[in-house]
Amino acid sequence: MIVLDRRILKERLDATRQKLTDTGCDALVLYAPGSVLGNGTQAHGYMRYLCDWDGYNTPSVLVVFPDAGPVLFVTNIFLQMMSESGLWGDDVRFHTPPTLGQAVAALLTERIGMPKKLAYIGKSETPVPFWEALTSALGGVPIMPFEPLLDTERVVKDALQMTMHKRAAEICDDMFQELYRKVGSGKPVYRIQADLDHVARSAGAEFVQTWLTVTPHADYCRFRREECQRVPQKGDQVILGIYLYNQGHWGHAIRMGGYGTPKPEHLRAFDIVLEMQEEAMARLIPGKNLYDVQAGFKSVIAKHFSPEERKGLFQFRSAHGLGHSYEDPLTSLPFPQDYLAPAESSTAFMEIVPGMLFELHPNFFQKGVAGGCIGDMAYITETGPVLLNTFPREFIHWGA
Repeated sequence: MIVLDRRILKERLDATRQKLTDTGCDALVLYAPGSVLGNGTQAHGYMRYLCDWDGYNTPSVLVVFPDAGPVLFVTNIFLQMMSESGLWGDDVRFHTPPTLGQAVAALLTERIGMPKKLAYIGKSETPVPFWEALTSALGGVPIMPFEPLLDTERVVKDALQMTMHKRAAEICDDMFQELYRKVGSGKPVYRIQADLDHVARSAGAEFVQTWLTVTPHADYCRFRREECQRVPQKGDQVILGIYLYNQGHWGHAIRMGGYGTPKPEHLRAFDIVLEMQEEAMARLIPGKNLYDVQAGFKSVIAKHFSPEERKGLFQFRSAHGLGHSYEDPLTSLPFPQDYLAPAESSTAFMEIVPGMLFELHPNFFQKGVAGGCIGDMAYITETGPVLLNTFPREFIHWGA
């Protein structure tokens, strides 16, 4: 286990305090669920960034003041005991969820009186009882969304962050190898998923989830036990997507292939998504426009499918930023979900800079024909992208 240097956290908190002063905010309140929600929470990423804290299956609240030490509220008494053992800061307080809003409001009024302006992170994930208790106690105090002020700080990963992400990539590679061993075991897919989860948990991942689509023609990302009852059969497509969280840092990767002799349409699907990924990597050059990467994905799809065929394709987003959040802020914006995509802007610009980290997972599903998806963690260096995953980036003959 790598312990995060507390000096790094102090630097982040000091920078946050300065932002509070610059914006005229008397305090920051950060409400965040724990890592048990996995990619279902954005707020947890801000909590890990500022104080490396994980409430696991419980919510926590961090309160930061411009000129005083931070206070962490936890809702599990055992987590308070753990924090007192030296794994986290000096002022950790336990409150049950029903009393948490009043407790935070009481701390604010005790330290600063009635705030003139409050910064807040995590409103979209905050339960109504907490929000109502906090805001009713503070009256009509203006509340400022504070996420944008930290988002720019999270774009570039430092050396320690990249060490954590590289370890996450290694765990993904080990899970691919486990699938290679287990696909022909005679187990139904959901039991194979359990074996894969064990690999990640044994390696120390706080959170792991897989989708494992095993069908004659891959149709969509299959997560749940109910849809993963099939025992792999020769001729099936096999696509594995991995999501995991390693000491607060995301790992994410996808590999596709077949069990037994592949069909020509399966091989064609792989060739197309690999071409999409290669096109994206060719455009991930420092100084260039990140929005052009999305255009590269679309150009390959347009090359291989007619306009009428494209209407029948299902696609989810082809890439996104990675970091303390599964979809890291700012760097995920150029890659909208294809099924929710707004009108594209030809003038949008975001500079690609060294230190960014992405998941590149181009994909498409053509009903009754084949599905294609491949995914790798791509780190931007001074000269371009470097892939962190090392498991073969080819059509995998699972169980061969």
